[in-house]
Formats: sequence, C-alpha cells, structure tokens
Amino acid sequence: KQVAQTAGFADELKEAWGKAVEQQKKQEESAASSDDIARYADVFDAFASVKWAEPETRRGRTYDDKKFLDSIRQQVESGKKLSDKQLAVVARFAVKYKDQLKDFDRIIAGLGVQAEEQEAVAADPEVTKILEEMSKITQWAEPTKKGRRVYDDKEFYESIKRQAGEGKRLSPKQVFALKKLAGKYAKGQKQEE
Repeated sequence: KQVAQTAGFADELKEAWGKAVEQQKKQEESAASSDDIARYADVFDAFASVKWAEPETRRGRTYDDKKFLDSIRQQVESGKKLSDKQLAVVARFAVKYKDQLKDFDRIIAGLGVQAEEQEAVAADPEVTKILEEMSKITQWAEPTKKGRRVYDDKEFYESIKRQAGEGKRLSPKQVFALKKLAGKYAKGQKQEE
C-alpha cells in the first residue's frame, strides 16, 4: 500500500483488490458443497439405465438429452453448483423418463425440487385429454402460408405433444392455440359424421 501510495496508483490497487475479493466470493458461492455433489451423484446414477431418446434438431438446434445431462454431471463433478434452471431441466428429464427410473420421488427429492415446481413438471389433465383426442386425427389440413409464417396444424400438435411428454409447462398462449385447434378438428369430424 505504501509503495502504491508513493508511486501514485493507490486507487487502482484498491479497485483491483476489491475486484479480486468479489471474484473470490463469486467462486465460493458457485462452488457445490460435498453434500450437493453426493446428492446429485445419486440422481445421476439413477439415470444410468435410461434408454435415451434420439437427438432432435429443431430450428437449426440439436437437442440431445443424454449429452446435456452428461455436461451437467461434469459440471457437478468439477465442483460447480447447479443453477435453478439446470435443476429444472434435470427434473423435466426425470418426468420424461419416469417409466425407466426406479425411484422417481427420490430423484425429485435429490434435486431439491419443491412441491410447486413438481406441479410445474406434472402433466395438465385437460391438455392430456385434448392431446389424446387429437391423436385420433387421421386427416390434417394442408400447411398454409400467411406472410412469412407457415401454419402446420400437425407440426404444432406434435410439438405440443412432445413438450407435454417432456413435462414442460405450456404457456397460456400454447394452451389457447391447442384448444382452438382441437375445436377446429372437432367441428370437422362432426360434419363428416
């Protein structure tokens, strides 16, 4: 401090020291505890026997469940803490692959997911019923183009079905559009009868 004062860079040294202390705090906060590491290791081990879905490419991006979970596992093993969003994705994977997991409730508890968050990944019974009814549709309308957008009923239905199957919560707009689409096809089926 004396040398910095004499040389005229005391303010810069103080600022650099403050940044170093702040960086150290961030590293300590982002470090996973040994309890977290053990708890998450148990969760990751539960996924060891899962037969993973094939990677999907949507809108130019590839989604690979196994690769994503492996990257999260590596993050934990390197001592980093998982974010709430990452934990939510692992919870969605647990819902998606629930039939292949031996102890779903233990996995959810290991992730520290609260009851409200479990509801977020649980299937909406109304949406489930609509999707079930729509799975019986054999004649889909041809895709239509309005401006730069292409509206494809079957593609939209399959996208919503996939999201619901993965335990993702649908937005109110998606639910509204699904109901509207279901109504469109319900009317069409009644007219055919």
